[in-house]
Amino acid sequence: MSIVVSLALFLLALFVYRRHLSPKGDWWLFMMRLVVIALFAFILIGQAINLTSKERPNRLVLLVDRSLSMKAIGEDGVVREVKEEIIQKLPKGLKPEFWIFGETAYVAPAEDQDGYFERTRMGRALELAALTKPGGVVLLSDGQDNGEKDPAEVIKKLKVPVYAIGFGGGAGRNVRLSDVTVPMMVYAKETVNIKVRLSGSGFSEMERLRLRAGEQVREVMLKGDFSEQEVEFPLVFFSPGRQKFWVRVESLAGELTYVDNQRDVVIDVKPGKTNVLYFTNRPGMGTRFILNALRKNPRVALKEIVVTRNGTIRPEALNGMDVVVLDGCTEGADNGFWERLLQRVQAGMGLLVIAGENFVAGNKLASLLPVKDLAIKKGVFTAQVNSKETYLDWFEPGKVDLNSVPPFTGMISGEPKDDKTLVWLEAVENGLPLLVARRKVVFLGAWPIWRWGFIPDLPLERETPLEILLDRVIRYLGEDTEVQFRLEADAHNYHSGEPVRLRFYALTPDGNPWEGLEVGVNLDSERLTMPMIDNGGGRYEVEIAGVAPGEHVAFVEAKMDGRVVGKAKAGFNVLEQGIELVRLGLNRGLLSRVAHLSGGWFVPAESLNASQINQIQTKVYERQFVIDPRRLPWVFALLTLIFGVELGLRRSKGLY
Repeated sequence: MSIVVSLALFLLALFVYRRHLSPKGDWWLFMMRLVVIALFAFILIGQAINLTSKERPNRLVLLVDRSLSMKAIGEDGVVREVKEEIIQKLPKGLKPEFWIFGETAYVAPAEDQDGYFERTRMGRALELAALTKPGGVVLLSDGQDNGEKDPAEVIKKLKVPVYAIGFGGGAGRNVRLSDVTVPMMVYAKETVNIKVRLSGSGFSEMERLRLRAGEQVREVMLKGDFSEQEVEFPLVFFSPGRQKFWVRVESLAGELTYVDNQRDVVIDVKPGKTNVLYFTNRPGMGTRFILNALRKNPRVALKEIVVTRNGTIRPEALNGMDVVVLDGCTEGADNGFWERLLQRVQAGMGLLVIAGENFVAGNKLASLLPVKDLAIKKGVFTAQVNSKETYLDWFEPGKVDLNSVPPFTGMISGEPKDDKTLVWLEAVENGLPLLVARRKVVFLGAWPIWRWGFIPDLPLERETPLEILLDRVIRYLGEDTEVQFRLEADAHNYHSGEPVRLRFYALTPDGNPWEGLEVGVNLDSERLTMPMIDNGGGRYEVEIAGVAPGEHVAFVEAKMDGRVVGKAKAGFNVLEQGIELVRLGLNRGLLSRVAHLSGGWFVPAESLNASQINQIQTKVYERQFVIDPRRLPWVFALLTLIFGVELGLRRSKGLY
């Protein structure tokens, strides 16, 4: 259609301007006008010209591993033989280009065999070679990689065929713990599954191994040049807190290295159930709603004490409690309970105070509250999150939507005691605090909260806003807030040249994973700060390469909206021994994966034959040349220039 329109415009221009031709032969003015019309039509129609060409390069990169791990397995002679065999038997027309790589990669003469690198960055080497757009890559390596980039992910993006030839299959056998996976949330006295990935290489016969995680032992079988298994251990942690356990695989005689046969794992165990005491001496309409919400909570072991007005409670009721909920209480004559409560809260027990219309705080309770100068105010008060002070994900759509809960009809206002007091909720109408926290005390100074447990049209399977509020506050009060921010390295000792992986865990004040933080880390108080990657679920990670041998301390600072909300630090040690000499032998798994993802093949060096070399095929590259008139400024400039010149010349000749 665009061709027909362009032809019609051309013929129309020829018809319109035929009578303006001068007998003296001013055809070039006519042609300039036609060029203007053609360019205008080109822009108006917007037809892009797309020219595609295909090219199959005959250059084949021979990428040779020259790292210390290759030297250790003594395969230099085999590498030379394989290179000569490839050169002799390459399909006709292919031209080899020799590269060597280790810490870096570069083109080198075929005879350049001097020196070894102390590290293997295979991913970076494949990336550099692929960016030169060769027909294919022949990778000669033992597959032992300790770079920052995953070679398989690199080659998957660049899509260059890789033909991998592996060395070191007969260098010796080795078994190692590839990975240990633990759940993010672990509760005391509950069974959790720990996944351990075990790999082995160089086994000529079936090997029976003993794998231990904590106090449990499993027997596994490994066989062949390369094999891998994943084993699950159901473990139970009986006490809450930060705990450490070992994962070990039995060492075999003649292994290449024993360093990778064990790992220490640190895990945070949360309380299986929180012991909660509910007490009120002024029961009312909301008492049963709050009690029902607490009874339904599977993480709460509830003790209920409801007495009549000004009734007393014995101090022994506080024994073994993690959190105390005071609902609309009046602090009366002290028979030892209020004094014991003061002592226990000061020692770390959690306290939730739910104020009521007749709430009265005596000296001891007032000293615990996070607010001072209390005053009763009546009216309608709508709750909103005080985003400047705290970040609680439970006040979000789908959890507690503050636009759907009933407003309060009264409140006891007060000023925060100090800068350590967090105002979680405040009133829209006057900005006064409604829900306030300080250390191990939370004060809800508005009523009636029980109406949050009675929301019309709420599905039966959904938690009510009251249930969510009580659960999160109790979790905040009952758990160890010292582990709200934690930084740890994935190992205590690293080898020289090995990247250091740091993990930062962040929890909101109520114990939920804290996402969306801006987290930066620096080593040994240096000025350079490196950002950590947010992996979701309150976990942040970074890999740091090139750390010098010695003892180091990493410092982390987490920010939200430019405000520092948490800090943490962790120590680790870098040994003098290089990472290249830790894992030796053929890593069949990595080389096979790289070759498979790229469309090539993998073969151990001792099994290479002529038919496999003849199967090498090169990649076809497509080049596109696109001319889109609406996206090329020079087309508009050319149109304006030609039209201006042509118009000026016509006027100078008296033509129109």
